[in-house]
Amino acid sequence: MKVIGGFYELLLPAESFGYHKGALALSNGRACTGVIINNIDIKKCYLPNFTCNAVYHPFEDAQVPFELYNINEQMDVVNPPTLQDGEYFYYINYYGVKNNIVQKLHDLYGDRLIIDNTHDFFKKQQHNCWSFTSARKYFGVPDGAFLYSPIPLQNNFDRFNLYSLEHNIERLKGNQRTSFTLYQNYEQSLTCDIKKISIVSEKLLSSVDIELVKFKRRKNFQILHDKLGSENLFNLTSLAEDDIPFAYPFLPKIIFNKSKLYPLNIFIPTLWADPLSRKITTPFESKLASNLMPLPIDERYNAEDINFMVNQILKILKDV
Repeated sequence: MKVIGGFYELLLPAESFGYHKGALALSNGRACTGVIINNIDIKKCYLPNFTCNAVYHPFEDAQVPFELYNINEQMDVVNPPTLQDGEYFYYINYYGVKNNIVQKLHDLYGDRLIIDNTHDFFKKQQHNCWSFTSARKYFGVPDGAFLYSPIPLQNNFDRFNLYSLEHNIERLKGNQRTSFTLYQNYEQSLTCDIKKISIVSEKLLSSVDIELVKFKRRKNFQILHDKLGSENLFNLTSLAEDDIPFAYPFLPKIIFNKSKLYPLNIFIPTLWADPLSRKITTPFESKLASNLMPLPIDERYNAEDINFMVNQILKILKDV
Protein backbone atom coordinates (compact mmCIF):
# COMPACT_ATOMS: atom_id res chain seq x y z
CA MET A 1 0.00 0.00 0.00
CA LYS A 2 1.35 3.44 -0.94
CA VAL A 3 2.31 5.67 2.00
CA ILE A 4 0.46 8.99 2.11
CA GLY A 5 1.91 11.83 4.18
CA GLY A 6 4.89 11.88 6.52
CA PHE A 7 8.35 13.28 5.79
CA TYR A 8 9.75 13.53 2.28
CA GLU A 9 11.74 10.57 1.00
CA LEU A 10 14.87 10.81 -1.16
CA LEU A 11 13.93 12.71 -4.31
CA LEU A 12 14.60 10.43 -7.27
CA PRO A 13 13.31 10.32 -10.86
CA ALA A 14 9.94 8.64 -11.21
CA GLU A 15 10.82 6.54 -14.25
CA SER A 16 12.98 3.42 -14.29
CA PHE A 17 16.26 3.04 -16.17
CA GLY A 18 15.45 2.11 -19.76
CA TYR A 19 18.78 1.84 -21.60
CA HIS A 20 19.23 -1.87 -20.87
CA LYS A 21 15.52 -2.58 -21.21
CA GLY A 22 16.05 -6.04 -22.69
CA ALA A 23 18.36 -7.19 -19.90
CA LEU A 24 17.79 -8.73 -16.49
CA ALA A 25 18.64 -6.00 -13.95
CA LEU A 26 20.55 -7.54 -11.04
CA SER A 27 22.68 -6.27 -8.17
CA ASN A 28 26.21 -6.95 -9.44
CA GLY A 29 28.30 -8.90 -11.92
CA ARG A 30 28.70 -11.85 -9.57
CA ALA A 31 24.92 -12.17 -9.39
CA CYS A 32 24.84 -12.21 -13.20
CA THR A 33 27.44 -14.98 -13.27
CA GLY A 34 25.41 -16.91 -10.70
CA VAL A 35 22.29 -16.74 -12.87
CA ILE A 36 24.30 -17.92 -15.88
CA ILE A 37 25.68 -20.90 -13.95
CA ASN A 38 22.18 -21.79 -12.74
CA ASN A 39 20.78 -21.77 -16.28
CA ILE A 40 23.38 -23.76 -18.22
CA ASP A 41 24.67 -27.30 -17.98
CA ILE A 42 28.24 -26.34 -17.15
CA LYS A 43 30.91 -28.86 -16.22
CA LYS A 44 33.94 -26.58 -16.46
CA CYS A 45 34.80 -22.98 -17.35
CA TYR A 46 37.97 -21.36 -18.64
CA LEU A 47 38.56 -18.09 -16.77
CA PRO A 48 41.14 -15.33 -17.29
CA ASN A 49 44.16 -15.18 -15.02
CA PHE A 50 44.31 -11.41 -15.51
CA THR A 51 41.34 -10.34 -13.40
CA CYS A 52 40.31 -9.84 -9.78
CA ASN A 53 39.54 -12.75 -7.47
CA ALA A 54 35.85 -11.78 -7.34
CA VAL A 55 35.34 -13.21 -10.85
CA TYR A 56 36.07 -16.70 -9.49
CA HIS A 57 33.75 -16.56 -6.48
CA PRO A 58 30.48 -17.59 -8.21
CA PHE A 59 32.20 -20.62 -9.75
CA GLU A 60 33.73 -21.57 -6.40
CA ASP A 61 30.37 -21.16 -4.63
CA ALA A 62 28.65 -23.36 -7.23
CA GLN A 63 31.55 -25.84 -7.15
CA VAL A 64 32.10 -25.48 -10.90
CA PRO A 65 35.66 -26.52 -11.85
CA PHE A 66 37.61 -23.86 -13.71
CA GLU A 67 40.96 -23.50 -15.41
CA LEU A 68 42.85 -20.22 -15.80
CA TYR A 69 44.23 -18.99 -19.10
CA ASN A 70 46.70 -16.24 -19.99
CA ILE A 71 46.45 -13.28 -22.36
CA ASN A 72 49.08 -11.73 -24.62
CA GLU A 73 50.00 -8.16 -25.56
CA GLN A 74 46.87 -7.84 -27.71
CA MET A 75 44.73 -9.06 -24.75
CA ASP A 76 44.05 -12.13 -26.88
CA VAL A 77 43.98 -15.66 -25.47
CA VAL A 78 47.23 -17.61 -25.36
CA ASN A 79 46.57 -21.12 -26.72
CA PRO A 80 42.74 -21.03 -26.90
CA PRO A 81 41.42 -24.40 -25.70
CA THR A 82 39.14 -26.74 -27.62
CA LEU A 83 35.96 -26.94 -25.56
CA GLN A 84 34.58 -30.31 -24.58
CA ASP A 85 30.91 -31.04 -23.83
CA GLY A 86 29.69 -28.85 -20.97
CA GLU A 87 32.69 -26.50 -21.09
CA TYR A 88 32.40 -22.71 -21.41
CA PHE A 89 34.83 -19.87 -22.04
CA TYR A 90 34.70 -16.56 -20.12
CA TYR A 91 36.34 -13.44 -21.57
CA ILE A 92 36.59 -9.87 -20.26
CA ASN A 93 36.31 -7.07 -22.80
CA TYR A 94 39.30 -5.31 -21.27
CA TYR A 95 38.84 -1.53 -20.89
CA GLY A 96 36.01 -1.70 -23.42
CA VAL A 97 38.42 -1.66 -26.37
CA LYS A 98 38.72 -5.37 -27.21
CA ASN A 99 35.51 -6.01 -29.12
CA ASN A 100 37.62 -7.44 -31.96
CA ILE A 101 38.78 -10.22 -29.61
CA VAL A 102 35.19 -10.79 -28.48
CA GLN A 103 34.18 -11.29 -32.11
CA LYS A 104 37.06 -13.71 -32.70
CA LEU A 105 36.16 -15.75 -29.62
CA HIS A 106 32.49 -15.83 -30.63
CA ASP A 107 33.49 -17.21 -34.02
CA LEU A 108 35.41 -19.90 -32.14
CA TYR A 109 33.05 -20.76 -29.28
CA GLY A 110 29.59 -19.57 -30.31
CA ASP A 111 26.99 -19.75 -27.56
CA ARG A 112 29.49 -21.21 -25.09
CA LEU A 113 31.21 -17.85 -24.78
CA ILE A 114 30.42 -15.78 -21.67
CA ILE A 115 31.25 -12.09 -22.21
CA ASP A 116 32.16 -9.98 -19.19
CA ASN A 117 31.33 -6.42 -20.28
CA THR A 118 31.91 -4.80 -16.89
CA HIS A 119 34.33 -2.52 -18.78
CA ASP A 120 31.74 -1.77 -21.46
CA PHE A 121 28.56 -0.59 -19.76
CA PHE A 122 26.85 0.47 -22.97
CA LYS A 123 27.12 -2.87 -24.78
CA LYS A 124 23.75 -4.55 -25.25
CA GLN A 125 22.98 -8.06 -26.49
CA GLN A 126 25.92 -9.55 -28.39
CA HIS A 127 25.44 -12.46 -30.77
CA ASN A 128 23.66 -15.35 -29.03
CA CYS A 129 25.90 -15.25 -25.96
CA TRP A 130 25.53 -14.66 -22.27
CA SER A 131 26.90 -11.22 -21.40
CA PHE A 132 26.64 -8.68 -18.62
CA THR A 133 27.78 -5.22 -17.67
CA SER A 134 28.09 -3.31 -14.38
CA ALA A 135 26.70 0.11 -13.46
CA ARG A 136 28.81 0.45 -10.32
CA LYS A 137 32.00 0.61 -12.40
CA TYR A 138 30.65 3.60 -14.35
CA PHE A 139 28.36 5.68 -12.14
CA GLY A 140 27.96 6.74 -8.53
CA VAL A 141 25.42 4.05 -7.71
CA PRO A 142 25.71 1.39 -5.01
CA ASP A 143 24.81 -1.55 -7.26
CA GLY A 144 23.42 -2.56 -10.62
CA ALA A 145 24.34 -5.03 -13.37
CA PHE A 146 22.54 -5.97 -16.57
CA LEU A 147 22.49 -9.53 -17.85
CA TYR A 148 21.73 -10.45 -21.46
CA SER A 149 20.86 -14.07 -22.12
CA PRO A 150 20.14 -16.27 -25.14
CA ILE A 151 17.13 -17.77 -23.34
CA PRO A 152 14.15 -16.29 -21.43
CA LEU A 153 14.83 -15.84 -17.71
CA GLN A 154 12.63 -15.54 -14.65
CA ASN A 155 12.95 -12.27 -12.74
CA ASN A 156 11.57 -13.32 -9.37
CA PHE A 157 14.52 -12.30 -7.20
CA ASP A 158 14.26 -10.02 -4.19
CA ARG A 159 15.56 -6.47 -4.40
CA PHE A 160 19.10 -5.80 -3.20
CA ASN A 161 18.74 -3.83 0.04
CA LEU A 162 22.17 -4.07 1.71
CA TYR A 163 23.50 -1.07 -0.18
CA SER A 164 25.20 2.03 1.16
CA LEU A 165 25.60 5.54 -0.26
CA GLU A 166 27.85 6.69 2.57
CA HIS A 167 31.03 6.66 0.46
CA ASN A 168 29.29 8.62 -2.32
CA ILE A 169 28.05 11.23 0.14
CA GLU A 170 31.42 11.63 1.84
CA ARG A 171 33.08 12.22 -1.52
CA LEU A 172 30.40 14.76 -2.40
CA LYS A 173 31.31 16.54 0.85
CA GLY A 174 34.97 16.59 -0.23
CA ASN A 175 36.23 13.98 2.22
CA GLN A 176 38.31 12.03 -0.29
CA ARG A 177 40.32 9.85 2.13
CA THR A 178 37.31 8.94 4.24
CA SER A 179 35.17 8.22 1.20
CA PHE A 180 37.80 5.95 -0.34
CA THR A 181 38.08 3.89 2.84
CA LEU A 182 34.29 3.61 3.00
CA TYR A 183 34.24 2.63 -0.67
CA GLN A 184 36.78 -0.15 -0.11
CA ASN A 185 34.81 -1.45 2.88
CA TYR A 186 31.58 -1.41 0.88
CA GLU A 187 33.16 -3.25 -2.04
CA GLN A 188 34.36 -5.95 0.36
CA SER A 189 30.82 -6.34 1.70
CA LEU A 190 29.33 -7.30 -1.66
CA THR A 191 28.56 -10.98 -2.18
CA CYS A 192 27.50 -13.42 -4.89
CA ASP A 193 23.89 -13.45 -3.70
CA ILE A 194 21.49 -13.17 -6.63
CA LYS A 195 19.33 -10.07 -6.13
CA LYS A 196 17.52 -7.61 -8.36
CA ILE A 197 18.97 -4.12 -8.71
CA SER A 198 18.12 -1.84 -5.78
CA ILE A 199 15.35 0.68 -6.28
CA VAL A 200 17.85 3.47 -5.48
CA SER A 201 20.26 2.51 -8.25
CA GLU A 202 17.45 1.91 -10.71
CA LYS A 203 16.09 5.40 -10.16
CA LEU A 204 19.48 7.13 -10.05
CA LEU A 205 20.52 5.56 -13.35
CA SER A 206 17.40 6.91 -15.05
CA SER A 207 18.77 10.44 -14.60
CA VAL A 208 21.96 9.70 -16.58
CA ASP A 209 22.34 11.45 -19.94
CA ILE A 210 23.56 8.37 -21.79
CA GLU A 211 24.45 10.08 -25.07
CA LEU A 212 26.46 12.78 -23.30
CA VAL A 213 28.36 10.15 -21.32
CA LYS A 214 29.19 8.25 -24.51
CA PHE A 215 30.36 11.40 -26.27
CA LYS A 216 32.59 12.61 -23.43
CA ARG A 217 34.20 9.21 -22.87
CA ARG A 218 35.20 8.93 -26.51
CA LYS A 219 36.38 12.53 -26.66
CA ASN A 220 38.47 12.29 -23.48
CA PHE A 221 39.93 8.96 -24.60
CA GLN A 222 41.04 10.54 -27.87
CA ILE A 223 42.69 13.49 -26.11
CA LEU A 224 44.70 11.10 -23.95
CA HIS A 225 45.66 8.93 -26.89
CA ASP A 226 46.77 11.93 -28.95
CA LYS A 227 48.97 13.21 -26.11
CA LEU A 228 50.20 9.96 -24.54
CA GLY A 229 50.02 7.44 -27.38
CA SER A 230 53.73 7.75 -28.14
CA GLU A 231 54.53 6.94 -24.49
CA ASN A 232 52.11 4.03 -24.26
CA LEU A 233 53.16 0.38 -24.55
CA PHE A 234 49.58 -0.89 -24.40
CA ASN A 235 48.40 -2.21 -27.74
CA LEU A 236 45.70 0.22 -28.87
CA THR A 237 44.04 0.71 -32.22
CA SER A 238 41.56 3.39 -33.24
CA LEU A 239 38.19 3.18 -31.52
CA ALA A 240 35.49 1.46 -33.49
CA GLU A 241 32.31 3.46 -34.07
CA ASP A 242 30.47 1.70 -31.24
CA ASP A 243 33.37 1.51 -28.76
CA ILE A 244 32.69 3.41 -25.52
CA PRO A 245 35.85 2.78 -23.47
CA PHE A 246 35.96 2.26 -19.73
CA ALA A 247 39.30 4.07 -19.28
CA TYR A 248 42.44 4.95 -21.20
CA PRO A 249 44.78 2.00 -20.54
CA PHE A 250 48.20 3.63 -20.15
CA LEU A 251 51.23 1.37 -19.85
CA PRO A 252 54.09 3.88 -19.70
CA LYS A 253 57.39 3.15 -21.39
CA ILE A 254 59.09 4.70 -18.37
CA ILE A 255 57.77 3.28 -15.12
CA PHE A 256 56.87 5.69 -12.32
CA ASN A 257 54.97 5.47 -9.06
CA LYS A 258 51.45 6.78 -9.56
CA SER A 259 51.41 7.97 -5.94
CA LYS A 260 53.30 11.01 -7.29
CA LEU A 261 49.96 12.11 -8.72
CA TYR A 262 48.10 11.91 -5.39
CA PRO A 263 49.16 15.37 -4.10
CA LEU A 264 47.68 16.77 -7.32
CA ASN A 265 44.32 15.11 -6.56
CA ILE A 266 44.77 12.65 -9.41
CA PHE A 267 43.85 9.13 -8.27
CA ILE A 268 44.43 6.20 -10.63
CA PRO A 269 43.06 2.77 -9.62
CA THR A 270 44.89 -0.55 -9.89
CA LEU A 271 43.30 -3.18 -12.17
CA TRP A 272 44.26 -5.67 -10.83
CA ALA A 273 46.90 -6.67 -8.26
CA ASP A 274 45.45 -10.15 -7.65
CA PRO A 275 47.26 -11.87 -10.58
CA LEU A 276 50.62 -11.06 -8.98
CA SER A 277 49.97 -13.74 -6.37
CA ARG A 278 49.19 -16.48 -8.92
CA LYS A 279 51.81 -18.95 -10.12
CA ILE A 280 50.68 -18.95 -13.77
CA THR A 281 50.95 -15.17 -14.26
CA THR A 282 53.10 -14.33 -17.28
CA PRO A 283 55.70 -11.51 -17.36
CA PHE A 284 53.34 -9.46 -19.51
CA GLU A 285 50.41 -9.93 -17.10
CA SER A 286 52.72 -9.01 -14.21
CA LYS A 287 53.63 -5.83 -16.06
CA LEU A 288 49.95 -5.01 -16.55
CA ALA A 289 49.11 -5.68 -12.91
CA SER A 290 52.05 -3.63 -11.64
CA ASN A 291 52.32 -0.77 -14.09
CA LEU A 292 49.17 -0.25 -16.15
CA MET A 293 47.26 2.93 -15.30
CA PRO A 294 43.57 3.05 -16.31
CA LEU A 295 43.31 6.83 -16.70
CA PRO A 296 39.81 8.23 -16.06
CA ILE A 297 37.88 9.51 -19.08
CA ASP A 298 34.33 9.76 -17.76
CA GLU A 299 31.80 12.56 -18.06
CA ARG A 300 32.93 14.30 -14.87
CA TYR A 301 35.94 15.68 -16.74
CA ASN A 302 36.26 18.20 -19.54
CA ALA A 303 39.18 18.77 -21.93
CA GLU A 304 40.86 21.13 -19.44
CA ASP A 305 40.83 18.44 -16.73
CA ILE A 306 42.19 15.79 -19.09
CA ASN A 307 44.94 18.07 -20.35
CA PHE A 308 45.92 18.93 -16.78
CA MET A 309 46.29 15.21 -16.00
CA VAL A 310 48.29 14.65 -19.19
CA ASN A 311 50.65 17.54 -18.43
CA GLN A 312 51.34 16.27 -14.91
CA ILE A 313 52.10 12.77 -16.23
CA LEU A 314 54.41 14.16 -18.91
CA LYS A 315 56.25 16.24 -16.30
CA ILE A 316 56.80 13.16 -14.15
CA LEU A 317 57.99 11.13 -17.16
CA LYS A 318 60.44 13.88 -18.07
CA ASP A 319 61.90 13.89 -14.56
CA VAL A 320 62.16 10.12 -14.13
